[in-house]
Amino acid sequence: MNVRALVPALLFAGAAGAAPTATCVDVQGPEAEAVRRLVISELDRHPTHRAATNGEECLSHLRVELIEVGGERYVTGRINTQVPHREAVTEDLDDAVSQLLRIVLHSDPMRLEDPARDDWLRRQKALFRRRGVTLYGVEAFEVAGGVDGRFTALPGVALTVRREVDQWHVGVRLAGAYDPGDGDDLRMTAHVAAQLELAVFASDVAPTTVYGAVLLGLEHQRFQGPSPVADGARRVATATGFGVGLRGGVELFRANEARMQLFVQANVPAFTASDDEGEVVDAWVPTLCAGVGAIF
Repeated sequence: MNVRALVPALLFAGAAGAAPTATCVDVQGPEAEAVRRLVISELDRHPTHRAATNGEECLSHLRVELIEVGGERYVTGRINTQVPHREAVTEDLDDAVSQLLRIVLHSDPMRLEDPARDDWLRRQKALFRRRGVTLYGVEAFEVAGGVDGRFTALPGVALTVRREVDQWHVGVRLAGAYDPGDGDDLRMTAHVAAQLELAVFASDVAPTTVYGAVLLGLEHQRFQGPSPVADGARRVATATGFGVGLRGGVELFRANEARMQLFVQANVPAFTASDDEGEVVDAWVPTLCAGVGAIF
C-alpha cells in the first residue's frame, strides 16, 4: 500500500466529513448579480463550504471582484483575512471562478485550524473574534471574612477587562481590599484576588439584565492577631492559593457606552490559612463581597 498516497486521502476524507462552513458571499464589479450566482453555484460544489442562507451566521466571508484592465478580465478572490488570489479570464468566466475558488477555499483558516472540530465551538470562536467588544471596568466593594466566629469587612477596589459577545463574556479581574483595623482580636486585614471570569447574561438586548459568573484564580489572605508563641503579641500571618468564585448581579444601561452593575460574590478558597510558626491562625476562610461597578 502506498502510505504517502493514503495520508492525503485520509486528510481529505476528514475535511469532507466535517460540516460545511457557512460562507457569506460578496461580489463586486460588472454584472455583479450574475457573477454572484455563478460563485454561489461553484461554492456549493465544494464539500468544505456552502453559501450562507438569509439570516444565518457566517463563519467565513468570501469576497470576489471582477475587473477589466486593458481589455482583459480578471477575477480576484479573498477568504476572510487571507491574501487575495487573482485569475485571468482567458476563455470562460466559470472556469476562472472554479480555479479561483479551488485555491482560495483551500486556504480558509476556519478549515485549516481543525476541520473535525465541533461547529458550535468554531462558531463561538469566530463570533468572539469578529463581533466581540473589549470593555474595561472599575469596582468598589466590601469583602467580609469570618475568623473565630467574628466577621471583618474590608473596603476594596477592583479593575476588570473583559471581551464580550452576545450573552456572555470572558475577562480578568484584579481586586484588593485592605483595612489595618485595631483591637486585640484575630481579624483579616487584607484580601487580594487575581481571577479569570466567565459570565452569562440573561439577555443580550435588554438595557438591564441579570447575570451569573464563575471565577477561578489566585487568592491571598492576610491576618493579624495574637500569637500564643509570642506571649500574646500581635503578629501577621498570610496564606495564598487557588480559589473559586461565584458571582451574581444586575447590569444596567447596557445600551450606553458607560454601564453600571450591582453584584455579590462568594470566594471559596481551596486552601486553609495556617500559620505554623506564630500560630496566629488556623482556619478555612471563605469570603463574601458586595459592590458596585462601572464599565466602559
